[in-house]
Amino acid sequence: MSEKLTIDEQMVPFKGRHRLKQYLPPKPKNWGYKIIFLAGSDGIPHNLEVDQPPELPNVGASEKVVLQLVQPIPKEENYNLFFDNWFTSVPLVVTLAEQGIRCTGTVHGNRLPGVNLKRAGHGPFKEKMAMVRETTLYVVKWCDNHSVTLMSDHIGANPVIEVDRWDC
Repeated sequence: MSEKLTIDEQMVPFKGRHRLKQYLPPKPKNWGYKIIFLAGSDGIPHNLEVDQPPELPNVGASEKVVLQLVQPIPKEENYNLFFDNWFTSVPLVVTLAEQGIRCTGTVHGNRLPGVNLKRAGHGPFKEKMAMVRETTLYVVKWCDNHSVTLMSDHIGANPVIEVDRWDC
């Protein structure tokens, strides 16, 4: 298992009748089984879930899936986990940090209570740090044509380097 891991979702097309079949209009294949998987940076899947996992700590549905998928990851060995904003929340990042799994993910602003990072124009970023149950959280909002907000328990905005902007 590589030290850089990701959790993501994928639709397996299926139009038959089954209780696990889902309809997700924004997906290219919108009818089928939604599979959530843990994969390494080399693309090899290490774990997957099709249905909701059993009850775990007091977190939401997406966080429960993540906590189920990370079971095979060795604890306290500096594994880095990356995921998108469907999974990212403060309770999840803190729970994973307590297990010794470092994580980074994009995050919706409504999952950051009390954090107000207003858009500051084209190019700049804003960073906030907070302590939650002995875990330091870094939230960075970077502004370009659209804003992107990242949350991590181990990396912030620094070091900052200057790059040339170009258009494709």
